[in-house]
Amino acid sequence: MLIKENISLSQWTTFKIGGRARYWSVVKSFDELRNLVKWADKKKAKILILGEGSNVLIGDNGFDGLVIKNEIKKIEILTEGKNELRILVGSGIDLGQLIDFSIKKNLIGLEYLIGIPGTVGGAVFGNAGAYGYFLGDFIQKIQAFDLRNKRSKIFSQDELVFSYRQSFFKKNLNWFIGEVEIKLKRGTSSEKSKELIRKILAERGSKIPVGPSAGCVFKNYQIKKEDLLLKKIPEIRDKFGKKGIISAGYLIDNVGLKNKKIGGATVSSEHANFIVNLGGATAKDVNQLISLIKQKVYDKFGIELKEEIIKYD
Repeated sequence: MLIKENISLSQWTTFKIGGRARYWSVVKSFDELRNLVKWADKKKAKILILGEGSNVLIGDNGFDGLVIKNEIKKIEILTEGKNELRILVGSGIDLGQLIDFSIKKNLIGLEYLIGIPGTVGGAVFGNAGAYGYFLGDFIQKIQAFDLRNKRSKIFSQDELVFSYRQSFFKKNLNWFIGEVEIKLKRGTSSEKSKELIRKILAERGSKIPVGPSAGCVFKNYQIKKEDLLLKKIPEIRDKFGKKGIISAGYLIDNVGLKNKKIGGATVSSEHANFIVNLGGATAKDVNQLISLIKQKVYDKFGIELKEEIIKYD
């Protein structure tokens, strides 16, 4: 069990922002995790779990506790049927690696998630998705560890309460996602999946800004029945009425904040729902941009944008 001290967290996040961790370690198994949790208890140290560091903003003062980097990486076939296959996946494996594995096995469904950064654990946490497909749709069970009460539990699909960019774990931060059981259907041709992936990567590549970021900062706005926006603003009705969701990027763009800079952070000119680190940006810079965006969007549209990124101040 190797524990380091005073480690810069900016090198471990896609935003390249963040202060220092008082303690730092890596886990590759549940046994290692249990030992680290016991050690943290003795030190009375708080715990923060990191995967690939995407979709997070760590404060400039860092984290005064133990940061655990999740490297539980495994892919194991549980059962093989004629039309489907169940696999057990370590939460520390990169989502892209899982998708590669599924394509090689001629399994379908995960192709739409290609290009989403981060680990399987992070994707579970925020129920990552694209084009109407979400990782939670394919999950059967999850083995997790309660960092607070020091116990393991296997969650059924119903207990995971997946919804748009939401899961049980996002509301209960004391749980460590360990191993994920996924069920996928067999496809007719791996070439079809590869072609779909090529198209999706080309489309995503044209939208994702260059430079360090945490991905989309805000959740898209889900239209409510009582919303008057569709009546007040015909453009929104025509563009998003049938979808039921208004793009956060569209709202930010329409309040004139593309290219808005504070310190070393800027709202991307390519995709307004991305904040990019131009070099030397601080968490304070990003938080000020977030506050400005929320205020401007509320003033114009009456919509309260909710952050998709997780902030650790």
